[in-house]
Amino acid sequence: MTTPRYVLTYETPYGRGYVVHDGRRALRVEPPGTEPPDLPEKGFLDLRERLERYFRGERADLRDVPVRLPDAPVHRAVLSEVRRLGYGEVKTYGELAERVGTHPRVVGRALARNETPVLVPCHRVVGSRGLGGFRWGSRWKRRLLRLEGALKRAASGAGRSSSSGSG
Repeated sequence: MTTPRYVLTYETPYGRGYVVHDGRRALRVEPPGTEPPDLPEKGFLDLRERLERYFRGERADLRDVPVRLPDAPVHRAVLSEVRRLGYGEVKTYGELAERVGTHPRVVGRALARNETPVLVPCHRVVGSRGLGGFRWGSRWKRRLLRLEGALKRAASGAGRSSSSGSG
């Protein structure tokens, strides 16, 4: 039996984005300005409202939204740890690797496979000498960090001065 798939669209100042979900968890998040797939539109929790608040620059805790995580245990551990990062909190690949007990490159590979950016906020993980990569591209990484007031901290590669407060 095939798992049902639905799309939830959300509006932002940057255009319309979408989330593909199965009614139980988010499977994929795509950035504003991309065309949604031809799937039935269906709400998912209060996710539309929270994403719209987030993209307006308001704090929106998205950490409790169920997401599909990869099967590989180390990738699952990395993405689970990233989900704990609060709004505006920045960590380096090295800091995250230390928390999970792996190498920074493994962290980078896990983040590159993250299909649910923003819900699993991999944009909050940066290199020690620069921002590092991001599934949606460097422009979006900068935009999201700026939205959270964390771009200056992130550009210095300093997760040590993370903000207070949670997502």
